[in-house]
Amino acid sequence: MFLSVFAENPYLMTIIWVIVIGGIAAFVERLITRWLRKFVKRTEMPPEVGNGLILTARLIILVGAVVALLHVGGVPADILVSLSALGGAAVGFASTRTIGNFIAGLFLLVTRPFRVGDYVRIDGVEGIVEEITLNYAKILTSSNTVVSISTQRILDRDVTNYRLMEERSNLFCYGFELTFTHSLPI
Repeated sequence: MFLSVFAENPYLMTIIWVIVIGGIAAFVERLITRWLRKFVKRTEMPPEVGNGLILTARLIILVGAVVALLHVGGVPADILVSLSALGGAAVGFASTRTIGNFIAGLFLLVTRPFRVGDYVRIDGVEGIVEEITLNYAKILTSSNTVVSISTQRILDRDVTNYRLMEERSNLFCYGFELTFTHSLPI
C-alpha cells in the first residue's frame, strides 16, 4: 500500500526529497553558524571577520543544497557542471577587485613600506597608521578620524613615510663649528 502511493505519483518522492534536503541544509546551517559564533567569541576576532566567516559558511551550504536539489529534480550532471562553470566565472569576474586587493595586501605586508605607528601621507591623507590588514590600512588623521584606504589604492598612490625620512636624515647628520670675530677693522 505504502509503496503503491509512490508508484502512482512519482513527484511525491521528489517532493519528500526536497523537504529532506531543505531540512538537512537548515539544520547544518544552524549548527555551523552557532559553532562559528562561539569560535569568533572565543578567539576574540573582530566582528567583521566573524561575520565574513559565517556568510561564507552559509553560502557554501546554500550552494550545496541547490546542487543537491537540482540533482534530485533530475537535472543532468553535464548541466550542473555547466552551471557551476558559469557561476565560477561570474564570481571570478565579480571578485577581481577583491582578489587584487588581497594580493596588494600581501605585497604590502611583505615589503612593509610603513608599519603601525608610522606617520604617513598616502594620496592626500596624512596621519598615524593604526592598523594594516590584507584589505585596508587604517590611518588616524589629525582631526581624530580614522580613514581606511584599500591596499590596492595604496599601491597605486605615492606613499610618504616620515619615519623613514627621519631615520635617513639622522644617519647623515654632520656638524661643524664655524666661528668668526665680530670686531670691525679700524
